[in-house]
Amino acid sequence: MFLQNFQAQNDDYRNYYKLINRAEYYYFIEHNIDSCFHNYDKAFHNYDFVFVRDLVIASEIAYFEGKEYKKYIIQAFKYGLKLDYLKEIKLFNPIIDSLLNDEELKNEFLSYRKEYLSKINFSYLLFIYDLYLDDQKYKTITDYETYHLHKLGILKQEIFKYGFPGDKTIGIDCEDIFAEIGKPELDLNFKKKLNNEYEHVVKFNRDKIFQTNINPFLYHNPNSFCELEDIFLESLKKGEIHPRLIGVFYDNMFCSRKKTFIEYKNYNINEGLFMLNPYCRYDLIYFDRKRINKIREKWFVPPIEVDESMKEYEKKYGFVCFLNLF
Repeated sequence: MFLQNFQAQNDDYRNYYKLINRAEYYYFIEHNIDSCFHNYDKAFHNYDFVFVRDLVIASEIAYFEGKEYKKYIIQAFKYGLKLDYLKEIKLFNPIIDSLLNDEELKNEFLSYRKEYLSKINFSYLLFIYDLYLDDQKYKTITDYETYHLHKLGILKQEIFKYGFPGDKTIGIDCEDIFAEIGKPELDLNFKKKLNNEYEHVVKFNRDKIFQTNINPFLYHNPNSFCELEDIFLESLKKGEIHPRLIGVFYDNMFCSRKKTFIEYKNYNINEGLFMLNPYCRYDLIYFDRKRINKIREKWFVPPIEVDESMKEYEKKYGFVCFLNLF
């Protein structure tokens, strides 16, 4: 019975997010390094799946504070991290050459890469590629009802079968992941080159690292949150989507393409926003911090003060904290 209860607890990721949030709060607000890593290590040890975002931030903090940081990089290999991705983190600039040439790290990567690839649902990933390419082609379509809602309905059916198409099910963005399993013709860039109608599709910006290919489609669809709210909640509990990403899509409901805020269906902007969508003009309206933190707490996102401190660390020291967005 004890083992069953332990397993059930670790199948519910809500406690995982609480541990990560405590770690971030302890470091970025209280600068309590020991408590920060106590919570990080507990989260990383107790759950079979861990978000690359959280491991990378832990490695940045550990490096910055002169602690053992490579163990977090090695663990991140299990969930899709490549050594080359670290080149995009300015904080690591002084050591990037040694990291890229570290034989131990390279061997660990090769070992864990096989494990990572074995867990990817490649047929599901291929479906998301097609959805992404169609979205890039038709994202400005005016007939919303027949395109976006129709596509959302199809996506829902896939989610019911395979889970939310996030880090856990289809991995993080990788331009040549199919080539790694001997099928380069299925990779996204190859498909774009093969078909002239996809020539206009922009290449992912690598400075927005650790994203998944479903994000642009959900961003271009302002209905995403209200249509998928129940799915987001269940996927959050299963560790299939990071709470911060849910916050992006919630705020997206209120951000019109004219960079003004709008009321959306039965959702009230006065209840607060997450302040996580990089394309929202939050400077155009005043938001009460209590309301911001209340809705963040409801969805297992740390207080806005943590994000403000993170942005200072990004600006001053070259941290990258806001991963897995776009």
